[in-house]
Amino acid sequence: MNATVPELPKPVADLSPGGVADRGRSEPVTCVRCGYDLSALPPLWAESCPTRGVCSECGLEFEWSELLAPVTPPPEWFAERAGSRFPPGPMMSLRTWWHALTPGRFWSAIGLRHRVDLNAMFGFTMISVLMLYAAAMAWVLFRGVQLGWFGGGRRPPSGWQWLALTGWPWRMSTSVYFWLAPLAACIAPMVFLVLGTTLSKSKAKLVHVLRAGVYGLLGVATIMLGFRLARVAILSVDRRRNIGVPTDPWEFLVVCGFKTSWAMLAAFVWLGWCWWHAITRYLRLPEPRLVHGAVMIIAFLGAMAVAQYWGWPRSGWEWYRVDLVSLFFW
Repeated sequence: MNATVPELPKPVADLSPGGVADRGRSEPVTCVRCGYDLSALPPLWAESCPTRGVCSECGLEFEWSELLAPVTPPPEWFAERAGSRFPPGPMMSLRTWWHALTPGRFWSAIGLRHRVDLNAMFGFTMISVLMLYAAAMAWVLFRGVQLGWFGGGRRPPSGWQWLALTGWPWRMSTSVYFWLAPLAACIAPMVFLVLGTTLSKSKAKLVHVLRAGVYGLLGVATIMLGFRLARVAILSVDRRRNIGVPTDPWEFLVVCGFKTSWAMLAAFVWLGWCWWHAITRYLRLPEPRLVHGAVMIIAFLGAMAVAQYWGWPRSGWEWYRVDLVSLFFW
């Protein structure tokens, strides 16, 4: 009596020549970066199945399992998951924001294979703008308390003046140094339009570059808001005095702790860290050191140019005459 052996189910990522060929004919195998059709390669595997490959169009090195296995959904905390809405829910936004503050972990979990959700990205852009607005309003309200606007002291602003303050609080509460890092975060993805050779060589899609820029701006806005709130808290406890060179840690915090200049420096360092991981782990561009250096240098110079010739042309600010000691320590 012949025993019938039941047929075992095929594995999720069938890397056998026959299985891959069948899959290639039914579902196109495309590069995760440029979208080039690589379906003609798996049927050519006669004796062995390579584990790694290179896209003939953009040069991306990839694992074949990344292309042949079913698409792995994004992490549960990621707001751009399929079915996300505008704006993203509060918990989803909070979890995505929290992970985005650690770029190494964030860009290791998010891949080019994950669908870009423009609604969620627009929502996080608005969240970044709101955080910059909150940073400015926090200083306006703090100065109002100092001037006695709310306690019967100095005459408070009129209705139209309050409307102007709440509509555009940055005029009273920010300096050129507040805007350098956010401007650089906005300019960084635009640099790839200048680096046309890099984009044409790697075939990277602009929507992926834009995604990196959105989460870069989110982190920068978080740093600017955090430093501003910390500065307001310190000056609320101990008002700044002209005490000369700080002699202990508390005096240092009162005189220059969490100043806008320190926030600018911290935001620039974090932005460089974010873009390094976005270039190496997410976009996986060729010559990452050169690309990263070009992006950060051009973004920094572009931010200074905008601040110098557009934002504050009449303020007398000239970056090449800035006293760094006074900027950070006084």
